[in-house]
Amino acid sequence: MFANLAGKLEGKTVILDNSVITHDISTGRGINEELYEGIAGLKRINFQNISDALASLNSLTSALRGARVITLPETIQEASVGLKYLNGHIAFISQRKKPGIRKKAKRKRWDDETDEDDYRLELIKQYADAIYAHVHSFKPFNPKENGLGDYFDRFYAIAEARSKDLDASAKEDKRKFLENPAFLGDKLRTDQKIAATAYALGYKGPCYVLSADNGLVTLLTRINETIRNPSRAHFYGISNLPNHPIEFIHPDTFIFPIARKPVVYSPSNQ
Repeated sequence: MFANLAGKLEGKTVILDNSVITHDISTGRGINEELYEGIAGLKRINFQNISDALASLNSLTSALRGARVITLPETIQEASVGLKYLNGHIAFISQRKKPGIRKKAKRKRWDDETDEDDYRLELIKQYADAIYAHVHSFKPFNPKENGLGDYFDRFYAIAEARSKDLDASAKEDKRKFLENPAFLGDKLRTDQKIAATAYALGYKGPCYVLSADNGLVTLLTRINETIRNPSRAHFYGISNLPNHPIEFIHPDTFIFPIARKPVVYSPSNQ
């Protein structure tokens, strides 16, 4: 998935979003989400999807080799919660292997278990282990502890103001579990913090945001629109614009390059 990026990000500053770590980008519905439906969900997961998810993590690791990877605490928390739920699903489904479980279970779906289901589950365990290794390789980056406090606060205020309709849209997809990783980022304000960090880093050097979140690229673009308006920029205390470009890298870019405009901010347009 990220093979085309190999070597291109070396020495670059890259902000990593959870959507490229724990979501199956090819289907738009993650393995974790499928497993909320237990055995029925497990049976729907294609072997190739699991292999693709593992390959995506491996290619992501290779693509980021040599880059300065920025991972916010909120991103790590999202990934960790997603992993917790994934391991919970694995443990729940694995219970069927224990003696007597199938005899006690009256729901038909338990009786439909096959060797293929065992193999799927084993592959998913490998996927969970890969996520664990990936997440624990990150060092959390706090913008306020790295000299970006003033810039971060100003751009965060813009991000909050320009994302209210995006928040409303996200709430339509909420599920009943308050910590469901599908919308934990909304509670943590992860997109807003990533966007603010990207623009704050833009004063120090070029910045890349690696994400599969269409809402995030929309937000980054809206912030650009806001700071191009002198009165709005003044309102938020932005007296000078970032000196370096900010680019958004979406995995779809590798498939539909014409459909994406990677540069969300460029100082040359001042």
